[in-house]
Order: sequence, then structure tokens, then C-alpha cells
Amino acid sequence: MSDRLHRATNKFKTMIKMRAWSPKRAKKQQEDGHGRCYLMELPTELLLEIISHLTVLPEAALALTNKRMFAISGDILLSKSLRFSRDFAPLFHHYRNGHNFVTPRWLFLNLLENSRWKLCSKCLKLHPRAAFSSRELRRKPETRTCNVGELAGVVDLCPCKKLTFRDKLDLADHVRVRQAALQPLKLNFGAAVDDSYCWHTCTEQYGPTELKTSLFPEINADNQLTLRTEYELTTESGQVGKEDYMTPRFGGYQSAARVTRR
Repeated sequence: MSDRLHRATNKFKTMIKMRAWSPKRAKKQQEDGHGRCYLMELPTELLLEIISHLTVLPEAALALTNKRMFAISGDILLSKSLRFSRDFAPLFHHYRNGHNFVTPRWLFLNLLENSRWKLCSKCLKLHPRAAFSSRELRRKPETRTCNVGELAGVVDLCPCKKLTFRDKLDLADHVRVRQAALQPLKLNFGAAVDDSYCWHTCTEQYGPTELKTSLFPEINADNQLTLRTEYELTTESGQVGKEDYMTPRFGGYQSAARVTRR
């Protein structure tokens, strides 16, 4: 009953948003040169009924067609199935294999490909066309690689942060700007100014284990970006290292970790 009430409430809110929309408005857009779309001339109630029968991918694609559909179905773009998994990459699994090319996220990005935006099989993202050589542009999305070449790829930093090479460059610029902004404060307050910068923190639950991840980006003496990761695990007694839980996955990570047992 609560679910039906929730859906009814959402429908009512959408109808309120779209109350200014009418077939006359659609026809006016046609006269203004926008072209006529008969679907957009339907009442909002009927559009909501049509959308209720769609799966995630068609609804997400429809939400991006125009402002009206975005107002109705924009929330679907926040669906977990259209994002990277919040879990770390499973053991013995890498982003280069074919598993990523059958996920709803990849299939959705395929729908968004056009003459201006192309998919990269290593970054698992859309890039501007200029980011690819003419040879790569002739390849299928599953084998296409951007101009970054062997440096392209996705690095799992935490359950919700995945870093590509271009993301790394953006983060490095962000940290450098922050450090430059701190210089005047250091001159005035000295050691009282803390250089430590927690860029991101999140918490995830894995069975009886709670994992808190904190990311600290820094620019080292060689002007290179380094990323220090701190893990704080809180788990029940006797569960550390068991196969079905999160803790065995940290064998290959260099990090500061603290384990708390309940």
C-alpha cells in the first residue's frame, strides 16, 4: 500500500510540474520550427501510463529527449544500474574483459553515442570525437581506445569513486589550485594550517563488516599526484578474512587500515 501511495504521490508531483503543458503549446513549438512530436501532445497522465511499462534503458533514453520528458522521468538517470557498481572490482576480474560490455550502463552509453561523442572501451565513458584517432573511430565501441592509449583505464578508489586518466588530470589540477590558495594562509598562520585534504569519504556495508574509506590526494615533491587511502573496518568478532566478506579483498592494496571488532 505504501508503494502505491509513493507512486501516486510522484505522479501527482509530475502533473503539477507539467500543468502548463498543453497540445496548443506543442503546436506552437511546431510553428516556431521545432517540429511536431505527436507523443508530446499526449496528456501527462497518458505519458505516465506509457512510461510505467518501460524498462530502465528505454525510460532513461526517453528522459533525455526533451525538457518535458526529463521533468517526468529524470529521476531514472539516478538508477544504480546506470552507474558503476558501488562494490570494488571483484577478485580476478578486470575492467578490460567483456563483462563490462553487457552491463545496463554500457548499453545505455551505446544509445547515447552519436557523431560528436564516442565510447572508449578502456575508460568506459563517452569522449568527444577529437579524443580518438581516425583509425580508432572506425572500430566498434568494445575495441575502441582513446588517445590516452595504454594509460587509459578505470581505477577503483572506493565503492563510489572510479578514476580515469582524465579524471586524474582534473583531480591533480584541483589539488594544485587548493595548495596555491593555502600559501597565503601558511604565511600568516604557519603550522596551524593543515595540509591534509580529505577529498572524499564514504561508508559501505558488507555483511557484518562496515567499511569507511577516506581519500587524501597530494602533490609530491616531483609534482606528481599521489593518493593516500585510509580504510576503517568495523566487523563482528571472528569474521575477518572469511571468504564471503569484504576483508579478503585488501591483500593487494597499499593503504592505512584500522580494524575495529564489535
